[in-house]
Amino acid sequence: YMMQQIAPGPFRMAHYAMATGVMALTKWGTGSVSALLWNGVGHHYAGFFGWVLVFSIPPVLLAWVAPFPHDGLEAAPAGREAPVGAH
Repeated sequence: YMMQQIAPGPFRMAHYAMATGVMALTKWGTGSVSALLWNGVGHHYAGFFGWVLVFSIPPVLLAWVAPFPHDGLEAAPAGREAPVGAH
């Protein structure tokens, strides 16, 4: 999603680096929250797994409705030609 939707255009690497930073920040945050949850349920795997399933519903719904403004069919940037023999 990051490479195709967030980072199109002339500054792809900068946009990709920013999106990767946001992704790492959310991974750090969710890891911290999951450790608190694990301690909160008393180290019972079934209870922890149940809460993880409940908390996974919003991201799945967000991914389902995420906008895809770029269809991936844009023309190649100037200066990039098709390989010889590719028609």
